[in-house]
Amino acid sequence: MDGCIQCNTTNCLACSSGYFYNAANFSCLLCSNIMPNCSTCSSISQCTQCNNGSIINPSNNSQCYACSSMPGCLTCTDVGVCSSCAAGFYLNTNTSQCVACAVQFNKCLLCTEAANCTQCISGFTFVNSSFCVSCNSSVANCAQCTDLAVCTQCSPTYTLAQNSTNVC
Repeated sequence: MDGCIQCNTTNCLACSSGYFYNAANFSCLLCSNIMPNCSTCSSISQCTQCNNGSIINPSNNSQCYACSSMPGCLTCTDVGVCSSCAAGFYLNTNTSQCVACAVQFNKCLLCTEAANCTQCISGFTFVNSSFCVSCNSSVANCAQCTDLAVCTQCSPTYTLAQNSTNVC
């Protein structure tokens, strides 16, 4: 019987961690099957420990609240209060919410805070450390660049001119 750690000849008498002992039918119920994101429970409606990325929600019969229900949130300290964000998001400390880098900065892939884009999407490069500008804006037909004057790959049907990084 799954989760049973002590039994007699016919019934389970105790369950391992992560299971709830159901005395009505002498069985073990996996906490995560009873309550989403719950790793340890003391009853069918009382979670005592949540999986990583979730917290116990005291206002909801101690069920787990998935931090990922907030866009871009990896960890949270309370319902609606994010404490760390996934790549491509930054934590707005005023609202405790994750904001997509692309929302704050046009064409930004990664950022560390509201004022600092650290990586642009493909085909764009930095100008003034925080603005992403198309590689094509400085070198015609440039698809990839390391900065506005250095093209590393041209658009399809174009090739870099020999001994040049700024002519496609």
